[in-house]
Amino acid sequence: MRTVPLRDRVQVYAEYGDGLAASPAIVMVHGLRGTWQGLDRVARALCSQYRVIIPALPGFGDQPDLTAGNTVAGYVQWLDEFVTALDIPAVHLFGHSFGSIIAAASAGMPLRSLTLMNPVAVSSDRGPHPVLSRFASALYSAAGIVPHGMGTWLLTNRLHVRGMSVAMVRTHDRALRRWIHLQHDTYYNSYTSLPGVIDAFRESAHRSVSDYVGRIRVPTLLIAGDMDDIATVAQERELCLRIPGARLEVIHGVGHLIHYERPAEAAGIIRRFLSAQDAAQ
Repeated sequence: MRTVPLRDRVQVYAEYGDGLAASPAIVMVHGLRGTWQGLDRVARALCSQYRVIIPALPGFGDQPDLTAGNTVAGYVQWLDEFVTALDIPAVHLFGHSFGSIIAAASAGMPLRSLTLMNPVAVSSDRGPHPVLSRFASALYSAAGIVPHGMGTWLLTNRLHVRGMSVAMVRTHDRALRRWIHLQHDTYYNSYTSLPGVIDAFRESAHRSVSDYVGRIRVPTLLIAGDMDDIATVAQERELCLRIPGARLEVIHGVGHLIHYERPAEAAGIIRRFLSAQDAAQ
């Protein structure tokens, strides 16, 4: 764990790959209501070859909210400031889930490549389960209207957290399922403030990678699960076609939790892609 001073905060980040400071770095952006710990297994599978850096997203993992609100535009500004402060020689940017939106929106910064895992191809109302999306939106809206304590309970109670976890898990491995539920029990509620998490959710629900394809001008890899409830494989393929030169890798038998259920397989795909980009430089 390391820290770096930014304009309005002391930014906490995890760094993997001792002795690789001069090598190309993978900067990873985690998803909504996640923390850097969620990407730990993917990072560990990559750090023998790459310096891997995972900052805690503002508003999560004990990091303060963004001053102007937890919006995609705000996160883009924060990420640019963070990467600049570290003076990284070559950046491979990675985003998972909500982090894929932030990463795509940040593609205007100098990058060597862009990797989007479980990319949010379309806004949630256009996803595979619009009814569930409307229910989630109503829940977060209610949390912002009712008294603070009740709003907090709506978003953090055990039924909410476990229900979300059960809905997303696809593996039949009982030990792995238990571990994933424990991860969600431990980290899903580590957001900084109720207004901040509601802001971030609204951004995640109403924005998508598709909104920012015009900014992407670097080699791009998309990694999707064929059982993902956030976007269908057809939607991911359509997104891929809109990004010049992008490639899509579909992992079968997994949904939105590739980073938990198939981290080694995902890391292998990423390593081959990044090696090709570095060799081309």
